[in-house]
Amino acid sequence: MREGIDPASMHNYQQFLASLDAALQRARDALDSQQQRVQQSQQQWQQEQKRLSAYDTLSSRRHAELQKHEARREQRNSDEMAAGRLIRQRPERDS
Repeated sequence: MREGIDPASMHNYQQFLASLDAALQRARDALDSQQQRVQQSQQQWQQEQKRLSAYDTLSSRRHAELQKHEARREQRNSDEMAAGRLIRQRPERDS
């Protein structure tokens, strides 16, 4: 005697498989969506990193300019002080 599956059980089994397929497809769709979000976020992060790098470069240049300006000012003050000492050290000429 052959035993088979009754039509109602077969129908339920097919519906179960269909629901599994649908759940798998939803999971794949969600994964694709999240991967796209990750990719977009990475691109945005890279753009922000480039922007930050540009600001860092500008800041470094400005800092170097300020240091150069300060060094010039200190050198000028030093030169003026040395010139003042030289003038004070010269003997006055009597005319």
